[in-house]
Formats: sequence, C-alpha cells, structure tokens
Amino acid sequence: MEKIVGLGEILWDLFPDGAELGGAPGNFAMHVNSLGMEGYVVSSVGRDDLGDRAISIFNSRNLKHIVSRLDKPTGTVIIDLDNEGKATYDFTKNSAWDYITLGEESLKLARECSAVCFGSLAQRSRKSRESIYKFLENTKESCFKVFDINIREDYYSRDIIESSLNYANVLKLNDEELPIIIDMFNLSLVEELALESLKNKFNLDLIIVTKGSGGSRLYRSKSDDSFTTPEKTEVVDTVGAGDSFTAAVVVGLLRGEPLNKINRDANRVAAFVCGFKGGTPDISCLN
Repeated sequence: MEKIVGLGEILWDLFPDGAELGGAPGNFAMHVNSLGMEGYVVSSVGRDDLGDRAISIFNSRNLKHIVSRLDKPTGTVIIDLDNEGKATYDFTKNSAWDYITLGEESLKLARECSAVCFGSLAQRSRKSRESIYKFLENTKESCFKVFDINIREDYYSRDIIESSLNYANVLKLNDEELPIIIDMFNLSLVEELALESLKNKFNLDLIIVTKGSGGSRLYRSKSDDSFTTPEKTEVVDTVGAGDSFTAAVVVGLLRGEPLNKINRDANRVAAFVCGFKGGTPDISCLN
C-alpha cells in the first residue's frame, strides 16, 4: 500500500465551545487513511495531557505516526469562526512542533513514501524547518512532494516559500494566498499566466488552487487544466476542508486518475468535511 506522509505541526484547535485535535499534517494523514491509503504523521508533541490525547486519537483512528515526545507544550491554536464558518487562527509560540526531530525511522519512511505534504507554518522555527528539508531530501525521485503553502499570520517569508517551492513538485494554495505569491514573485495578474510562470520557475508538476465556494483549479499546463465548482453544502466550519481536498488530490494522483475526476472527487470530500465541526470527520463513506 502507498505510504503518504503529513509532515509538520500537531496542535489542538481551541474553539469557543471546546477543543479538537488539528494541525494540517495530521488532518491530511487521517483523510488519506479514510480514503484507503496508508497515512502517516511525522511531528512532535509534549509530555503532557494534550500530547497523550493526541497519540490516543491517532491510535483510535489507526493512523500510523512517528511523533517524538518533548519537554515542550503540545501546540494549541485559538480559532474564531465568522458567520460563514470561516476560521481565523492565533497560534501559541514555542510549542513541541517547533522542535521536530528526525530519527532513522523517519528517514526510512522518507525513502519509502510515495507522497509527503508539508506547509510553511511548521517552518517558523529553524529546527523544524531543517528537519522538514532533511526529510524531503531523503525522498525518492518519484515521490509527490506537496507544498500546501498554508500561510498563517506572519509565520512565513520569501526565503521559506522559495526554498519550499524548490523542494516541491506540487503546490497547493487558496485564492487568498495566490495574490500574495503573485506579488512576492512579481507574476502576472492573469491567473493562468501566473500559474504557468510558477510552474516553469520551480519545475512544478501540478498547481492546485482552491477558491472555497468559487470552486477549485488543478493546473498542469494550458492543455491540461481542470476547473470544478463545489457541491452546495450547509457549512458548519471550514477547518480541515483544505486538508481533505489535498488528501483526495494526492490519492487520485497516485491512482493515476485524470485531473477532472480528481478535482470532482476532492470537491465532494471537502464539501462533506465542511458539514461537520472540526477538521477530521470520518470520510471513509466517500471512498
């Protein structure tokens, strides 16, 4: 079975009415599992109750994990939701996921995995950034290296974005992040031209652009370009929807499916996730 890795932060989403385990890499890996492939999460948590609870949840969801336990607090993020269920985030600093370390087990997984998804948030600390790059450097040439840019607050820089794009062969970003990247690299304001320039500049195989209720675009080239509008759904919150979309795209790519089918399936998965509180409802019924 294909091994697919979520690499980066593990944290707890603190909503006004309770806490849910979150963090894009764990969300991504759980959704990969639900879609029939072997998800892994590689990260760090604290030697505390939240760390214990995170590991317990991974075990209960049969999610394989290489998670080091550190004398730092398990990460948390305060989430506020607007009237449309759209989230804003306030991350605690100096958390366990700022100190991700890789042992031989992690490097063995890097050599074996068929896909890995990483973002910019976990790179806010030098230690985790170096670990992420070391993992990517140990992957095989055929591995899908997905940079889900996931811009949060000011935890990114041009250097981090550019280095990550040089490691990646797939880029995923949303319609709020795309203008930031266009401005950062002085790209055309015409979306197709901007995507083509990004693809060529960083030798990317695929660019994924999600646009919420406006749909999504999967762009390989001018002749292999898919745009799909999502199914209508009653939105409870949008937390984890992007991670589920990315998971569905990666699973579709590994199955060799055409972009239009991948895009439709990923939209269906993300719409389903938006109908639930928290980022990881069970989506196995959609597989």
